[in-house]
Amino acid sequence: MLNMQRLSLHELVCLHAILSTTLIDTKSKLGANSGEQCEDPSLFQSLAGPLQYLTFTRPDISYDVHQICLFMHGPMNSHMLALK
Repeated sequence: MLNMQRLSLHELVCLHAILSTTLIDTKSKLGANSGEQCEDPSLFQSLAGPLQYLTFTRPDISYDVHQICLFMHGPMNSHMLALK
Protein backbone atom coordinates (compact mmCIF):
# COMPACT_ATOMS: atom_id res chain seq x y z
CA MET A 1 0.00 0.00 0.00
CA LEU A 2 1.30 3.44 -0.87
CA ASN A 3 1.77 6.04 1.80
CA MET A 4 -0.20 8.91 0.18
CA GLN A 5 0.95 11.48 2.73
CA ARG A 6 4.54 11.27 1.53
CA LEU A 7 3.86 11.62 -2.19
CA SER A 8 4.46 14.97 -3.86
CA LEU A 9 1.90 16.55 -6.15
CA HIS A 10 3.96 15.57 -9.19
CA GLU A 11 4.13 11.97 -8.01
CA LEU A 12 0.36 11.92 -7.45
CA VAL A 13 -0.27 13.24 -10.97
CA CYS A 14 2.05 10.60 -12.44
CA LEU A 15 0.40 7.87 -10.38
CA HIS A 16 -3.04 9.03 -11.53
CA ALA A 17 -1.89 8.96 -15.18
CA ILE A 18 -0.59 5.43 -14.77
CA LEU A 19 -3.72 4.12 -13.07
CA SER A 20 -6.22 5.90 -15.32
CA THR A 21 -7.36 4.18 -18.48
CA THR A 22 -9.73 5.26 -21.21
CA LEU A 23 -12.47 2.68 -21.55
CA ILE A 24 -14.09 4.24 -24.62
CA ASP A 25 -13.01 4.47 -28.21
CA THR A 26 -11.72 8.01 -28.67
CA LYS A 27 -11.85 7.95 -32.47
CA SER A 28 -15.18 8.95 -33.98
CA LYS A 29 -16.73 6.48 -36.39
CA LEU A 30 -19.00 9.14 -37.87
CA GLY A 31 -17.77 11.99 -39.99
CA ALA A 32 -19.33 15.33 -40.81
CA ASN A 33 -19.26 14.55 -44.55
CA SER A 34 -20.04 10.84 -44.53
CA GLY A 35 -22.80 10.05 -47.03
CA GLU A 36 -25.67 12.05 -48.38
CA GLN A 37 -27.59 14.80 -46.62
CA CYS A 38 -30.51 13.58 -44.52
CA GLU A 39 -33.84 14.22 -46.26
CA ASP A 40 -35.58 15.44 -43.11
CA PRO A 41 -33.18 17.02 -40.59
CA SER A 42 -36.09 17.89 -38.31
CA LEU A 43 -36.84 14.16 -37.86
CA PHE A 44 -33.24 13.58 -36.83
CA GLN A 45 -33.40 16.49 -34.40
CA SER A 46 -36.72 15.40 -32.94
CA LEU A 47 -35.29 11.94 -32.25
CA ALA A 48 -31.88 13.03 -30.96
CA GLY A 49 -33.14 15.89 -28.77
CA PRO A 50 -35.07 13.77 -26.26
CA LEU A 51 -32.12 11.41 -26.00
CA GLN A 52 -30.12 14.25 -24.50
CA TYR A 53 -32.59 14.47 -21.63
CA LEU A 54 -32.56 10.71 -21.19
CA THR A 55 -28.85 10.88 -20.35
CA PHE A 56 -29.73 12.48 -17.00
CA THR A 57 -31.15 9.18 -15.84
CA ARG A 58 -29.07 6.93 -18.10
CA PRO A 59 -25.45 8.14 -17.92
CA ASP A 60 -24.29 4.91 -19.55
CA ILE A 61 -25.55 6.16 -22.93
CA SER A 62 -24.24 9.72 -22.64
CA TYR A 63 -21.13 9.17 -24.79
CA ASP A 64 -23.14 7.64 -27.64
CA VAL A 65 -25.81 10.32 -27.48
CA HIS A 66 -23.13 13.02 -27.50
CA GLN A 67 -21.56 11.52 -30.63
CA ILE A 68 -24.95 11.60 -32.38
CA CYS A 69 -25.77 15.14 -31.24
CA LEU A 70 -22.55 16.48 -32.73
CA PHE A 71 -24.31 16.31 -36.09
CA MET A 72 -27.64 17.92 -35.15
CA HIS A 73 -27.15 20.90 -37.49
CA GLY A 74 -26.19 18.94 -40.59
CA PRO A 75 -27.17 15.27 -40.27
CA MET A 76 -26.32 12.78 -43.01
CA ASN A 77 -28.06 9.49 -43.76
CA SER A 78 -25.27 7.63 -41.94
CA HIS A 79 -25.98 9.70 -38.84
CA MET A 80 -29.66 8.78 -39.04
CA LEU A 81 -28.73 5.10 -39.28
CA ALA A 82 -26.50 5.44 -36.21
CA LEU A 83 -29.33 7.16 -34.35
CA LYS A 84 -31.77 4.35 -35.11
